[in-house]
Amino acid sequence: MRPSLILVFILLSAPAVQAQMYRWVDVEGKVHFSDKKPKDAKAEDISDSIKPTNTDFGGGDVKQQLQHYERNKAAKRTEKKQSEEYSSAAKRQRNEQCQTARKHLKVIQGRVIFYDKNNNEIKVSEAERAQKAQELEAQIKKYCE
Repeated sequence: MRPSLILVFILLSAPAVQAQMYRWVDVEGKVHFSDKKPKDAKAEDISDSIKPTNTDFGGGDVKQQLQHYERNKAAKRTEKKQSEEYSSAAKRQRNEQCQTARKHLKVIQGRVIFYDKNNNEIKVSEAERAQKAQELEAQIKKYCE
């Protein structure tokens, strides 16, 4: 019984044991921090204002943490795969738009007659044809990298 009582006492007194931290300014005006009080300078005890760092208060179960890590890893893997699929689909779509724009530009650069949905000939001026050609060239610049 006595060894366990000593162990309990040690564990309860452990948080009370802390190193003192001091802050002081030297003759050149530089600020210093130390766990020992300097002999030749006026030092301020800042132990109470320091927050603990790199301290794990979780104490969680390792198995739970491992499961959480695996779930995160699987979610990231799925997200990456979806992103790659989206990227390749977008690339295919851009390629199709590029090919379509090039084909249409090639058609309207020569002699061409425009037709509407009812197969009636549409009168198009040279300026309108040139305007359409410029629009297609802009699409080619946009989609054909």
